[in-house]
Amino acid sequence: MPSLRLAGLLHGRTERCHKGAPPLPDSCQRCDAWGLFKSTGGTCDACRDWARRHPGEAPCISCGRTASLNPAEECRLCWRRSRSWARDPADPDRLEAVTGGHQLFFHGMEQRLALLAPSHRRPPPQRFRTRRTRSRRRPVLRPIAPVVHCQLVLFDARRDYGRLRTLTVPDPVMPELLESLEAKCLDLGEQRGWTRDLTGAVNRALKVLLATQDTPGRPVDATRVAMIRELALPVRPTIEVLDHACFLTDDRSPAVTAWVERKTAHLPAQIRSEIAEWADVMQNGSTVTPRRHPRSHRTTRNHLYAALPALDFWATTRQSLREVTRDDVVAVLPVGGTDRSEMASSLRSIFQVLHARRRVFTNPTTRMKVGMPEPRTPVSMDVPMLRHLVNDSDPARAACGTLLIFHGLRPVQLRTLSVTDVIDGRLAIEGRKILLAPQARAALKGYLIYREQKWPNSGNPHLFINQATAGHLTPVTGKWINKVLGTSAQALREDRILDEAQASEGDARRLADLFGLTVNAAQRYTATVDHVSFAEHNKRTGQATTP
Repeated sequence: MPSLRLAGLLHGRTERCHKGAPPLPDSCQRCDAWGLFKSTGGTCDACRDWARRHPGEAPCISCGRTASLNPAEECRLCWRRSRSWARDPADPDRLEAVTGGHQLFFHGMEQRLALLAPSHRRPPPQRFRTRRTRSRRRPVLRPIAPVVHCQLVLFDARRDYGRLRTLTVPDPVMPELLESLEAKCLDLGEQRGWTRDLTGAVNRALKVLLATQDTPGRPVDATRVAMIRELALPVRPTIEVLDHACFLTDDRSPAVTAWVERKTAHLPAQIRSEIAEWADVMQNGSTVTPRRHPRSHRTTRNHLYAALPALDFWATTRQSLREVTRDDVVAVLPVGGTDRSEMASSLRSIFQVLHARRRVFTNPTTRMKVGMPEPRTPVSMDVPMLRHLVNDSDPARAACGTLLIFHGLRPVQLRTLSVTDVIDGRLAIEGRKILLAPQARAALKGYLIYREQKWPNSGNPHLFINQATAGHLTPVTGKWINKVLGTSAQALREDRILDEAQASEGDARRLADLFGLTVNAAQRYTATVDHVSFAEHNKRTGQATTP
């Protein structure tokens, strides 16, 4: 028959004294307070302090247990029960307080419950009380020199960081490296305005990453950092600290690559490989003849969106884009309009790249004329909605709305505005000085006060920030701008340009100077102006007509 210790090991290692047992909660051996873990040694902090102040053990006058007693010959459990039962220490019924059993309690709840006690049972709180806290030496910043060698592994196994929730994180092999990274984290956190909790979480993430390295001292992979989400630790700030310390290997693939693979997963294998090669050239460019510059991820997405209907149609009868002919392209194009032009432009981009890489024999879109996309006519917005935006109680919404309604900024200009661009009631943007309207000045003043109150330590230089960007240096997204406004920022800009076109009777030069438009873009707005109606309106009102 196995011993009790061996039985405990065989049935889940639940013994208190076993070093490999899971940290399950238990009760204090002296006062029965529940909620202790094995790291406390089986005795709560309060009982250890009680034993230190009352050395020696004797039978308790109330319960009869052998324990450390106070001058009234009571153990700590009976003392707590009698203190809660009888307010007067001289009460003759004090010894009868434990009659019928004890009221058990949780470990570490004495101070919290004391806040709920009557005011005559505790001293009045001091308003300016000096609190004693544990102080830690500030980490020393030393030069970080990553190792150049790499320890090879027998096989690549995925690490399960979730197990560290119940286990103690081991110390890294190179503690001086961890101290240097902690110093970098502290400096970066002070610059970005991180909270103490965020800085502590990043330090714990750095300790976990360094303690689980296959090659101690080697730069950390960004994909490995992303795995600490299992421990609910911040990923993005940790990557910023490692990048700031030049201790990061960015092996992440762009999000557009995964998006292209997901959108083309249903296509034949040969077409998928051809589209993947086109997407790689669009993202990274080409240094071989014919050379190409990298395009933005948005351009890649737009081209693939427009070309997907044609690719889906050809996938039913074709296994490769080599089999596509000019007649197939003409048959799949829409009849007319903007959709026809966008699909033809996208297919032309795909076949040009594949023909240059010798993946297709001919380019079926060569010298194919499909026309220009139809221009979209700008539409004005309702005046009550504009007034509501200007007078809104939300400081961010009022500031964004007034800048768009009165000055017609581009959405990207609004996102990238810096705090230092607002100088003496003027807005410096792209080499121009814009005199702010009184409503815009008041809205910006209110927003700056709101920003200072909510994020006083933020190091983000951009004017508009939110909870996600306050601790970083990145601007807000266009989706956030539209969400704050409740409408499209581009629609508000177009409404402002339309209003100026009506006021100037279609002066394209004036629109170009005020809003930074080209001639063709300004003509989209001047085409909406009815010059005859303006002349009749001026005659009726007695105003002079501009020659």
